[in-house]
Amino acid sequence: MILDGVMAEATAAFERLPILEDAEIMRNILYSGMWQRFEQAVIRRQEKGK
Repeated sequence: MILDGVMAEATAAFERLPILEDAEIMRNILYSGMWQRFEQAVIRRQEKGK
């Protein structure tokens, strides 16, 4: 899936950044939050299609 590749690149780039403050919050957004939003969008799209 294209999204997998894009997210892998985004997280790899993020991990190379010298971020010290709020790094855990950013990781939560990248590793979990983005997928939750994606899944919600898929569900909404499926419900519209019914």
